[in-house]
Amino acid sequence: MKMMIPTLAGAAFVLTACGGAETSGSNFGTTFAGSAAPAPISPIQELRDEAARLESAVAGLVTTSAADLPATGSARFTGIATFGILVDSPGGVGVGGDLEMTVGFAESSLTGTIDNFYSRNGDARQGSLTLVNGFVTDSIDTVVVGATIEGTLDLLGGDPTEVSGGLFGPMIGDDGDFIGGQTALELVTNLPEPQVPVRFEGAFIAERE
Repeated sequence: MKMMIPTLAGAAFVLTACGGAETSGSNFGTTFAGSAAPAPISPIQELRDEAARLESAVAGLVTTSAADLPATGSARFTGIATFGILVDSPGGVGVGGDLEMTVGFAESSLTGTIDNFYSRNGDARQGSLTLVNGFVTDSIDTVVVGATIEGTLDLLGGDPTEVSGGLFGPMIGDDGDFIGGQTALELVTNLPEPQVPVRFEGAFIAERE
């Protein structure tokens, strides 16, 4: 059964320009809540604007069924992915970057990259992430995609650190023109023993070119 998408992840992709408390580690808007960018438009403001545009585009659409997709060929999707920590202050961690994905219809495959990262405060962050072991599958008349995320990323404002995680979500629209859902990354902090993984949850959205 197809599902209606009023807004992805509860307005997960609205990048607000004012300060405020974090309410969800997987919420795109609170991940990037911060002070407004000055003119000319900064890279972080461009991310905010593009995220708002994409969220508006998918509002009210239904998820895609397998019958709506071609049996062969491929499609390229571009968009945004974010990662953040659930905290109770506007100074929380938030990192986002450009997402590129390619879906192979015959192979039911998904590949891609995430790069060009910025913090919620507009600072450029070093990192390069790759989508591996990707898949496209039909689940209850809804096409969903997923992949493992591997690479390095400066999540905490220091040197890039090896991270691993994944993303998962449905294709959206009658012709599968969008993909959106949740992301997660884990790293092991350089704290005194015992070291424990820290989880960064976020969201992604991409549009078919």
